[in-house]
Amino acid sequence: MRLAILLSVLALLLTVPELHVIAGSPPPKAKTASLSADDGAVAQTGKVVKDGSGLKVDFLAYKHGTGLDIKAGRKGTSHLPLHKFKKKDKYASVKDVPCVKPLDSEKNAYLSLPEPGRGFTFVGNKSSGYYRAVVKALKDGKMTVEFEKCPE
Repeated sequence: MRLAILLSVLALLLTVPELHVIAGSPPPKAKTASLSADDGAVAQTGKVVKDGSGLKVDFLAYKHGTGLDIKAGRKGTSHLPLHKFKKKDKYASVKDVPCVKPLDSEKNAYLSLPEPGRGFTFVGNKSSGYYRAVVKALKDGKMTVEFEKCPE
């Protein structure tokens, strides 16, 4: 009798999509954003927004000479923490970037003129949690960044 009840409950759990988190959820899917100067991205949705202020996005690109810098989104007058990995550390995919949570001491940090393969993590502004990212390409004044949420 107990076995029949357990099997019934298990069958119910497997048919209700919202309850799949009980058995574990699939890993997050990486998103990609192509940013020009003063473009930012909302990490949860992948939506690109023209927002030079950083108030409406999770991370953004700033013009730096003929290239671009990256900063985390902004609350008030401060940009949220962004952790940058060493220039010599190159990553082929966002899955290779370590999920290092940025420290409060890394507020207002930025990634200056990053090259493809450069990894970083940032605290979400519009999206909850923190994220890992890698610069995938630079071409014609645009930067392509691949990113995904880190497990908390």
